[in-house]
Amino acid sequence: MSPSVIRAKLVLLQQVLADLKPNILKSHAEQTDAHYEIERQVQVAVDLCLAMARRLLFLKNLPSPDTAREVFVLLGKSRIIPNKLALGLAQTVGLRNLLVHEYGKIDYTMFFGGLKGGYKAFAAFAVIVSKKI
Repeated sequence: MSPSVIRAKLVLLQQVLADLKPNILKSHAEQTDAHYEIERQVQVAVDLCLAMARRLLFLKNLPSPDTAREVFVLLGKSRIIPNKLALGLAQTVGLRNLLVHEYGKIDYTMFFGGLKGGYKAFAAFAVIVSKKI
């Protein structure tokens, strides 16, 4: 993945975040009505962040971890991104897997409650990546 591909993924992430932002401000009832849309936006944001994270590891000649969660953890341990951000993004991988693989029931109160924090983490990651390429 060349820097131009990373830039393209950054543009996509910014578009997804622009679409997600209004959903953060909605009431719980409105979020519940739009939950499929919001779930998809979160899933795509996680996938885009993960793709860029893997590329950052490659560009720094770091090993590719076995799990998606470990990708973000290694970015933090390697001081490519702040450790607190790395741990927050690592948690989004579990949520993404829950959304995609449907192996459990989603607690929408918790999901919507964490939406603003997740949005901020995705946006912070985008800023860092844009400075690294």
